[in-house]
Amino acid sequence: KNCNFSFSGLKTAVARKAIEDTNTNDMARAVQNVIAQSLADRTRQAMLAFIEQYPNAVCSMVVAGGVAANTEIRKQLEIEAQSHDFTLHIPPPALCTDNGVMIAWAGIERYKLGLTDPLDIKVRPRWPLDPKSAKKGAKA
Repeated sequence: KNCNFSFSGLKTAVARKAIEDTNTNDMARAVQNVIAQSLADRTRQAMLAFIEQYPNAVCSMVVAGGVAANTEIRKQLEIEAQSHDFTLHIPPPALCTDNGVMIAWAGIERYKLGLTDPLDIKVRPRWPLDPKSAKKGAKA
């Protein structure tokens, strides 16, 4: 019922299959389809949760970063957005770059404004997107 997902099982299955199978084109296509379906499913769950929590809201969704360049993922998310009356915003593929670049750019802009943070923050490798959703130290 939540929007959490992990590709660790998929990565393991692909690694095992890659050892047995030499048809990498078919395997790559199948992996792409599974990833697109998984992302579409979790996006559907998120849209339904949003609609339930904000029934009168204008529904918009932005897909960005490297994943937004993938044609199959774009297609699946467009289908889901239309099915739930969400307006979908996706940049052209040429502008779909790694999120690291966007984060670095945001850091540069903050630095130019004199906005800095101390470097003594405690690193949490499994930092939840919603701090209320996971207790400190719990696996996300």
